[in-house]
Amino acid sequence: MSSNHIPLIASELALEKKELIRSDALDNIESEEQRKRICEDLLNQSTFLQAIMDAMPHSVFYKDTGLRYMGCNKTFERFLGIGQGQIVGKTVYDVWPQDLAGLYQRTDLEILASPDLRPIVYEGVVQGNDGRRYDVRFHKAVFRNPDGSAGGIIGTMEDITERKRAEQQQMIVEAQLRQAQKMEALGTLAGGISHDFNNILGIIIGFAELAYWDVGENSPAGKSLKNILQATNRAKALVQQILSFCRGSSEENKPVQLGLIVKEVLKMLRASLPSTIDIRQNVASKAVVLADPTQIHQILMNLCTNAAQAMQENVGVLEVSLTDTVIGPESVDTYPDIPFGPYVTLSVRDTGTGISPAIIGRIFDPFFTTKAPGIGTGLGLSVVHGIVKSCGGTIKVESLPGQGTTFHLFFPAMERDQLREIVETISLPRGRERILFVDDEPALVETANEMLGRLGYDVICRTNGMEAREAFVHQSKEKPFDLVITDLTMPHFTGIELVREQQFPEAL
Repeated sequence: MSSNHIPLIASELALEKKELIRSDALDNIESEEQRKRICEDLLNQSTFLQAIMDAMPHSVFYKDTGLRYMGCNKTFERFLGIGQGQIVGKTVYDVWPQDLAGLYQRTDLEILASPDLRPIVYEGVVQGNDGRRYDVRFHKAVFRNPDGSAGGIIGTMEDITERKRAEQQQMIVEAQLRQAQKMEALGTLAGGISHDFNNILGIIIGFAELAYWDVGENSPAGKSLKNILQATNRAKALVQQILSFCRGSSEENKPVQLGLIVKEVLKMLRASLPSTIDIRQNVASKAVVLADPTQIHQILMNLCTNAAQAMQENVGVLEVSLTDTVIGPESVDTYPDIPFGPYVTLSVRDTGTGISPAIIGRIFDPFFTTKAPGIGTGLGLSVVHGIVKSCGGTIKVESLPGQGTTFHLFFPAMERDQLREIVETISLPRGRERILFVDDEPALVETANEMLGRLGYDVICRTNGMEAREAFVHQSKEKPFDLVITDLTMPHFTGIELVREQQFPEAL
């Protein structure tokens, strides 16, 4: 039976009960036996209609024109946690919280005041006997007396909490899909740009290294060239990070010195955050942890961005510190979920609005967010929590409303016997082999030819795939190529086509 039929049935029940309590309803019946039979029929019909209502899955209630409850079904009783005897004769202010009762009464008065007594359907909120609030859909209508006047209000209450939650999650998933599509497009664009940018960096690095070899480390020019090489290597790593984020690629966990990543991220943030935010850093630890560098980068960007957003009018202090910590038996109550041992503590502190105690226990829940719709998905801190846990660490949060927030992230530090330290400098290997080097960037070809030649190799260079194929086909039988180094993307004839045509077993 659909919920559309519920008001009709309940209306009949309400009228029957009203008829039973009218003293003049049976005044015109002279026979006592006839009067008794009619009363029994009315009671049976009332019981039958009540049984039908009690079998309905939705809450049903009805009120008189004074807006006092006349009755309800079992579902309504179970929802409130009280019996019908405690509901009948009460108003909404006697049964519901005050803030909700006022809303219910206003809609009831609007129905009774409307000229045509038209039914209404609307969504609202109710509070159950467990103290939780639920999303519901109300159907309210006026039932009439035999003379056509309003006899009261009949209503149904359908719980739509799960449906609303499913709709919200669907909207979040759709937003994530749109964001993934944007990132995919950005990744394609970044991939194309990075190819050309890496070629430029390769030329700069190559000629800088050649010049560094010529002038020596201790010369003034050598020191300048060393700084150039350090900067270009950072640029190369930055391009790789952009590609990793855009394409969603993930590296395996490997030994990482967190201090280097912290410094790199804060340099990037300084360019993107308002100058009114004072960024402070205290990198006191040089310990190494086993982690994915890209994920550590993601954690820092997420926490620092959240911290900046928490500072009203973008004014305040953002402090990032990295310290060594040892967790022992005395800390078992504070850190019960991680084993004893050395840890690296990454702390991100802000002077923002802080986190309310009412929600601080839910900040790591997926899809939970306090941001306005369209601004956040509620996945950021959940992802941070997952990454830290996957590294064998834990997170602690300290926050008070109006006094800022501090996130402490604990990563297990690698013991010295776990690290393979290289204490001696190994010279570059030299060789006599013959190499075919192929790239469509002439300056890069020149760099590779010079560098490999200085290391003793016999290098043949070509600037396109067609010339490389000819060189390989007509190579000397006495001195064949020992190695082919080729660019992947070249006009007319790519490096992949060259490898496939010549069937190099090592490449295939």
